[in-house]
Order: sequence, then structure tokens, then C-alpha cells
Amino acid sequence: MDSRIFVAGFLGAVVIFVWTFLSWVVLPFHDMTMSDIPNEDAVVEVLKDNIEETGVYFYPGRANADSTLAQKLEAGPRVPFMVYREGASTQMSPSQFVFGFIFNFIAATIVAWMLSMTSDNKLLRYGQRVLFVTFFGVFIAVFSDLMMWNWMLYPMSYVIIVAYDNVITWALAGTVIAWRIDPKNF
Repeated sequence: MDSRIFVAGFLGAVVIFVWTFLSWVVLPFHDMTMSDIPNEDAVVEVLKDNIEETGVYFYPGRANADSTLAQKLEAGPRVPFMVYREGASTQMSPSQFVFGFIFNFIAATIVAWMLSMTSDNKLLRYGQRVLFVTFFGVFIAVFSDLMMWNWMLYPMSYVIIVAYDNVITWALAGTVIAWRIDPKNF
């Protein structure tokens, strides 16, 4: 693989990493869609006493796939949640940032490679190449974010913010990936 693809992947990863930090830590829109658990200490004690393993859990659970499931679904609430019994002891460990950057690099490098493989007569202009990369964000928004609304019943307010964030992320990454990757030069 051409070194320009790796450079574009690295630059794209830097943009993704910086933007996701800004969008989750500095800007307020993700916080607007998430809530703290009322009386969280009592809820956490119940979870600690009843859930022994790290995992993804649902209420009503799959064990309720009997005649009571419909009643429990109708009565609510429906609760998907994750429990971490082991793992990072801080909110954001250094290894999470390292792995996050590595995953960003892999994703951006894949997109840069795909851009380099396109026909040079289809994506001649810089703006067209940025749009090509941006559509990866649109793909993620449709295939992942909207699916979470559909299947996991995530609130639409949350899904819209995450979907927009994914589109913005790849549009910004597209500015540097498209700058470094011009298919007519491959």
C-alpha cells in the first residue's frame, strides 16, 4: 500500500480524534441527550448485588420470552444497559485514548485506501473527494445510529446528535484525506 494512504490515514485519525474530543468533552450537545440516574447509589447497589458478570443486559430479559414478556414490555420500562465489573479504574484511562486513536487510524486508512481505488474521472475535484469521505459518516449514521433507534429504541434526540456527529466527523476527516489522496495520482 502506498505511503500516501498511511499519511492520509494518520492525518484523518488526528482530525477524528480532535473532533471527537471537542464534540464529547467541550461542546454541550452530547450532554443534552444523556441523563443521570436518579438515586443512583441505590440503583448501583441493586446492580452490584444482582449482576456478577460484565456484560450487556436488558430488561425485560430474554429469559422472559414467555407469556409475561408482552405485559412487561407494555408496562415498561425497557432498559438496555452495560455493567463493567472489571476494567479501567478511571473515567478515561490512557489506554482508551491510545486504542481510540489506533481505531481512528485504521478507519481513516481504510477510507483513504478506498478513495485511492476510485476511478480518477469520477472524483477529480477536491470537493467531490471530501463528499466521498463524508458519505462514510452518512453510512455509519444510517447503518449504526438509526439501527440503534430502530432495534434498541434509543431516543431519537440521542440518535440524531450521534448521527450528525458521525457525519461531521467524516466530513472533517475528509478535508485532510481528500487533500492527501487524489485518485488520478495512484
